[in-house]
Amino acid sequence: MTFNSYGFIFLFLPLVIGVFFIPGLRAWRTHALVLFSLVFYGFSGLVHVSILIASIVWVYIITNMKSYLESSLNVFIAITVPISALIYFKYSGFIIAQFTGEGGQTHSFLTLYANVLLPAGISFFTFQLVTYSVDRYRRQIDTPPTFWNFALYISFFPQLIAGPIVRYHQVKEALDNLLSYNANQRNFAEAISYLTLGLALKVIMADSLGREIQPMLEAPGELPFFSAVYFLLAYSFQVYGDFFGYSLMAIGMGRIFGFQLPMNFNRPFLAPDPAAFWRNWHITLMTFFSDYIWTPLTVAAMRKSAVNKYGMMGDALITIIIPITFVFMLSGLWHGASWAFVFWGLYQGIGVTFYRLVEKKWRRMPKLLQRVITFVWFNLSWVLVAFDFESGMQFTRSLLDPALQGSFGLPSAEAWMALFVCSLISIFVKFEALAEYVPRTRGVEIIYTSSLSVLFFVCLLYVHKSQTFLYFRF
Repeated sequence: MTFNSYGFIFLFLPLVIGVFFIPGLRAWRTHALVLFSLVFYGFSGLVHVSILIASIVWVYIITNMKSYLESSLNVFIAITVPISALIYFKYSGFIIAQFTGEGGQTHSFLTLYANVLLPAGISFFTFQLVTYSVDRYRRQIDTPPTFWNFALYISFFPQLIAGPIVRYHQVKEALDNLLSYNANQRNFAEAISYLTLGLALKVIMADSLGREIQPMLEAPGELPFFSAVYFLLAYSFQVYGDFFGYSLMAIGMGRIFGFQLPMNFNRPFLAPDPAAFWRNWHITLMTFFSDYIWTPLTVAAMRKSAVNKYGMMGDALITIIIPITFVFMLSGLWHGASWAFVFWGLYQGIGVTFYRLVEKKWRRMPKLLQRVITFVWFNLSWVLVAFDFESGMQFTRSLLDPALQGSFGLPSAEAWMALFVCSLISIFVKFEALAEYVPRTRGVEIIYTSSLSVLFFVCLLYVHKSQTFLYFRF
């Protein structure tokens, strides 16, 4: 079941809201949301929902042991089950392929790893289980929640499959006050705005661009220069609209039930440098890597550098280059179990590292030039993951040779106009502010409400053509 489906919009979500706000069931709100969340996830398969339940129960039991805070080994024990499930479902085929060259499918003892179906969003809820386990050990969670509150924190259906990755302290108050929560008109107004804007980004923008470039994906060596340029731009805005649209819908549904979920994007295409770009793109993931991998690595590296005195280049290598490169390679591997994603992460790390090493000179450039370089740098990275190696080389040739006349043909004027509009929306519109906008006059309120209603109706006309969210594969 997906957000961009008639069944979810007209059946599942209204049913959840109706049950949640029945006065006589107020004491069972937490249980009801957990149950509905498991049903929602259960559509991806009973095995998958069993993995989710087992991970929740395991982490809760281990982190509530009296001895949990006494040894860091307990953190490792707590995350063993969810991490093991993640490795098996997402990375086993990739790992086995490195030893067999065939993914293990021709070896009888490896048949367990063949044709493994990846549970939707397993990387997201696994990371939430990791954050809770670590934060509990760090004593950032003094009083453990009840089991049902913890289960809801991990399984809450709006952000279960594609984030945002939520820290426990961000929703603790909402969980504690869930039984006494009373929604007001403003809660529902913001929820509807977030839902409508997110659905529009997905159904109207992302899916339209996806349909436009799908034929290009199948003929990378036949694209003339301007078609290759169009593909990179459209692919970038498609991914942005798809994932940001999901995040906005998740935030909107959270508002209905009293949750203030964190934002996941902050107009990244206006970023003046690669580091700023990644502070504003998939914010909760990069915060995870910063707090749980980057910071411990840099602290340890700075201590080692201070003790050993490696010189300027040595210090830069230990405190900047290695930590950044390692973190971004892990980020790439998180996005996909293939060398293509590892190299994609390496590419991002090299960009951020280069910026850090030349930061003073970079900042002397005109701000517009900084943004253009950052934008082009990020867009070029899609070549690594949109195609396989051979197709990527063909596409690169199309991109680097303006004189090449491919047989594919050029995008139409309408396609370029649609891309231009999508780029303006992606670069300049601040959707959170738009969703939370409070009209000051009755006339403005009528215009704002009517515009959202028309936009929602248009979305409904195209929902049946909508594709699965791209980040569900993670």
